[in-house]
Amino acid sequence: MAADDIHRQLDRILESSYFQVSLRLTRFLKFVVETTLAGKPETIKAYTIAVDALDRGEDFDPQRDPIVRVEAGRLRAALARYYADEGRHDALVIEVPRGGYVPTFRRAPDEQLTELVPERVESPPAAVSQWRATDWLETRSLVRAVRLQSGALKAEISATKEICALSRGLLCDIAKLCEEPLIGGERNN
Repeated sequence: MAADDIHRQLDRILESSYFQVSLRLTRFLKFVVETTLAGKPETIKAYTIAVDALDRGEDFDPQRDPIVRVEAGRLRAALARYYADEGRHDALVIEVPRGGYVPTFRRAPDEQLTELVPERVESPPAAVSQWRATDWLETRSLVRAVRLQSGALKAEISATKEICALSRGLLCDIAKLCEEPLIGGERNN
């Protein structure tokens, strides 16, 4: 797959309505794609993303600050929504698989629509003679879009659960700090 094709697809994604509204997602996706195309995918870690793409300081600690994991979940969801809507006819797919931050690039197969439609409804029902072929194709596209959006919603819910768990942990840490006396016998309030 040619780097020029990937750059064109990246530009198309970044110009979409799903990415125009979020500078963080734009910078995150651009950073991981360009770093991969530069032949340095092994340098794509939470720390480098935070410092180089999300403007965190050099003292960034991925164990204490969940920003990269949270934004990665949002990025996956935004990409799924993009490919379910504006990018549903794109020939090239850019993905950031769960469990890492290195993007993958693949050609969208022509048969992708038929894979997503249940097997029992592979062609328009014979009893409905007024259905046109274009109506059937639109229905298949809608089924694909709904399934992709469902996946995006699952990713959003998973990211939200992770944020809640991390926030709960941070609040517990803060509560413990407030209970400990400071030097000189004073307490934090």
